[in-house]
Amino acid sequence: MRLIERRDAPLVVGLIAGTAVMFGQPLRFALHVAEDVSSTYHVDLIPGFVIFVVVSTVHYWRKHRDAVTAIQLNAREAEEAKRTAADLEQLVVASHAIANAVDAESLRVETWRQIPAVLKHRRCWLAVTTRERWRWLIEPSGDSEVTLEGAASLLQLAESGECRHNEWLIVPLHSSGRALGILLIDVTSPMSDPEKSRVETLATVVAIALKNVQLFEEMQATGSCDALTGCLNRGHAFQTLDREMRRSKRSRAPLSVVMFDLDGFKEVNDRHGHLTGDRVLEAIGDILQSTLRTTDFKCRYGGDEFLVILPDTRFDSAVHVADHLRRALESVAIQVANASVTCKVSIGVAVAGVGELDAVALVQRADEALYRDKIARLASRDMQSLNPDQPIATGGSPQVTVSRVPGSASAMTRHSTDEPSLPLPFPGSDALPPGQERCSS
Repeated sequence: MRLIERRDAPLVVGLIAGTAVMFGQPLRFALHVAEDVSSTYHVDLIPGFVIFVVVSTVHYWRKHRDAVTAIQLNAREAEEAKRTAADLEQLVVASHAIANAVDAESLRVETWRQIPAVLKHRRCWLAVTTRERWRWLIEPSGDSEVTLEGAASLLQLAESGECRHNEWLIVPLHSSGRALGILLIDVTSPMSDPEKSRVETLATVVAIALKNVQLFEEMQATGSCDALTGCLNRGHAFQTLDREMRRSKRSRAPLSVVMFDLDGFKEVNDRHGHLTGDRVLEAIGDILQSTLRTTDFKCRYGGDEFLVILPDTRFDSAVHVADHLRRALESVAIQVANASVTCKVSIGVAVAGVGELDAVALVQRADEALYRDKIARLASRDMQSLNPDQPIATGGSPQVTVSRVPGSASAMTRHSTDEPSLPLPFPGSDALPPGQERCSS
């Protein structure tokens, strides 16, 4: 606290006047002495002394003012340096968190948390692109005119050299020369050079993280999928089935599996070669992808055996799915030379019991049902060969052997061959026969 402030001017004047009165006589004596010296030695002592005092006072006042200004400037610079250090620390923390994201969900969470923290009061949104579509990582507020459909055109605008769109700064995200997305930042208030530098650094970190996540997902897909059919491999199939059985137990939703193999597939390989067999398997994979729901899990169990996991699917609906799947698979025809290669399918269905968590036991029941179906088909074919004059029923659907949890009603049920034929669902649709539902209410 200062002893004397500007508003204390009357006090200062009073103090000066009192001092002058108190020391009036010594001052008059000093003036007489100064006059005697001036007259004796012919010098202007008093004017020179006055000038000296005035100049010294002004000089020391200016030095004091400059010192105060320097202190204030240093304080502002120190505060700015403190803010810059805090911003850089925030940038380092954000970059570390974003760079450590290993999958799309963790990257979405970290970008949503860290980027607004770095940009502080500025609005922002972030969209990334894959080979299939654009998706949000940071979604704009509801009153924003920015839409996901316009992200591609904004990226083209940025790559053409135009970095502004209305009040938004467009920052493209590139890695290895490939566009991965765009970051838009509200620049209604001008952005300083340090802010621009931080944004560029942040965009580089986000682009690298996006590239790493995409590579990680591609590696996971390569490791979990069969390259020939595009289906999940056996190891990942059991992981998925275990996860779905736990989800089924929590939600009490039904869960079924369908298992099938190709009858006579070894004969196809022996007669027409393994490349033809590979073409058959590729066609099987295509049928599974186009016929089943996107939420169903298609797995290659091994060789010519396949497993389909049907979440939220009741027992009777799984039977109809298997029936449709058999028809679609047996319609596959591979042209080789002057012949057409087709395969018959043996298929079995099993449904998980309430709260069941044994994935191996569930697959075992489906496999047993498949084996019973194969035996029944072989017996039917042998019966037909022994009675060549017996007509073959037309219009009926092939049998589907199904299995439930041991101890439940109908441990093995046969789908009637007298049931009228039902049309296949459109490729890629979730359609079922009329009156059937995949999920219980």
